[in-house]
Amino acid sequence: TESGSGEEMAKEIDFYAAVLKEEGCLEIAKRFEEKTGIKVNVHSYDSADFVQAFMVAVNGGSPVDVMLLNGQDVRYFMKNGLIQEMDGKPGADRVNEGAVDQYTYNGKLYAIGSKGGNSSGIYVNMDIIDQYGGKAPETMEDLQELNAKLKADGLSLFAFGGGNKYMWPMWYFSCFGQTSGGKPVERTEEILTGKAKFTDTDSIEAFDAIRTFAEEEMFQPGFNGTDSDGGKAVFVNGQAALFYGGTWEITGFLEAGMENLDLLPFPIIKEGAKSIQTGNASDGAWTIYSKIDPARQSAAEAFIDFMTTDEVIQDFRTSDSADLRDYARVSCNTNVSLPEDTDALTKKQQEFLATMTFTHPDWIYPPEITTALQDVLQSLTGLQITSQEAADQMQAVMDELLEDGYDYNAVEQGK
Repeated sequence: TESGSGEEMAKEIDFYAAVLKEEGCLEIAKRFEEKTGIKVNVHSYDSADFVQAFMVAVNGGSPVDVMLLNGQDVRYFMKNGLIQEMDGKPGADRVNEGAVDQYTYNGKLYAIGSKGGNSSGIYVNMDIIDQYGGKAPETMEDLQELNAKLKADGLSLFAFGGGNKYMWPMWYFSCFGQTSGGKPVERTEEILTGKAKFTDTDSIEAFDAIRTFAEEEMFQPGFNGTDSDGGKAVFVNGQAALFYGGTWEITGFLEAGMENLDLLPFPIIKEGAKSIQTGNASDGAWTIYSKIDPARQSAAEAFIDFMTTDEVIQDFRTSDSADLRDYARVSCNTNVSLPEDTDALTKKQQEFLATMTFTHPDWIYPPEITTALQDVLQSLTGLQITSQEAADQMQAVMDELLEDGYDYNAVEQGK
């Protein structure tokens, strides 16, 4: 196989993935090798473990070539000089404008959108709702009323895998979206630049709402000792009426046989507020390690070219791999639209993306804040700290960052 420059391509590359499980990675590696003769060594990690696994590999001298990053990590990798500029690279002209904007920093593109965008919402088991009143909860009062009915019969309101702390910040974002008066990004940017604080009223109100969920036992017993799969199992098995999660869960729930599902915006937790969508235009991104062996560069580009073609994405939708089917279910490729027979939940996802008003705040947080928020929310919902203490702990981390010279605007998107 030869590159466009006439140089022979490397016969082997190393691929690190955060948003595709090993099964899916091995399948695409096999397909690429069959097409090109280039072997792909697969290294797949959960998103929560990816940055640490990547740094261990790099520090240990292991080869790193292509990366499929969780979208929220792109900014961190760019800021630390770990990924190349991707303007003009194969696949860059195939994605929609939102995905290009999302991974553009200081006017330069650093990653190519892979999966389609994602939002979050409340999955509702309508079989349970029909049994207990026939109306999905829309407000905190509705949640409290339904929770009382379910508890009396030994069921839970929310199923959630709180043991995976990576998922906790979504609760804060949806609550803060309301308590901030519909301006969560603006308020987050003020906090990150020192003009506002986590100890301000709107942030404390968001922590208050989350603590209320725990105080009133709206989660299943032992939720903070349950991983993501365990939390979803509680929902799938009909032991809880609701599951709050990302739209990336749609395929799994449908394939588990949950046919009578609805997907709704986060309930109103503050009187007079509006529920607004958090999300992103592209949930994952292809990029290339900045210190790749130059002899592997053309092979790495060929792999990304292969993975972003219209034909390959369409082909993945009928793959035997559930992981690949989910990967290609919604695409940011401008030429790959939803099939006519798309399920109702995926159509809901598209509606959410169309009305999305802000990105996930942890996509603009420094990693220290993201990690601190994950820990604080576990402690808050474990009723180990108060809302004020949660806010104080978050602000202490932010103050230390600012004192150490953290400058949010130094790496803000150049658009």
